[in-house]
Amino acid sequence: MLIEVYKKHHPPMLGDEVRRLEKIGKYGVLHKKLAYEGVNTIQDFLKMSVVDPPKLRKILGPGMSEKIWDVTIKHAKTCVMGNKYYVF
Repeated sequence: MLIEVYKKHHPPMLGDEVRRLEKIGKYGVLHKKLAYEGVNTIQDFLKMSVVDPPKLRKILGPGMSEKIWDVTIKHAKTCVMGNKYYVF
């Protein structure tokens, strides 16, 4: 059952590690870049995608194509958001 640990969750939870998103591998380049910038959970990822999308794109760099970006964002947005509201 070790393989279960590496599976992507559908839908992911806000508190899941960012590596649970599609196209972000555990300890892969993108995972390391995000962790370095303090983007550790899917909630962190989603917040940055709304508050400062250019910064998130810059963190991920040219290694994340538009197609991969779309897949990852789409997967992140399937999270159950709960009843919290954030005002910026």
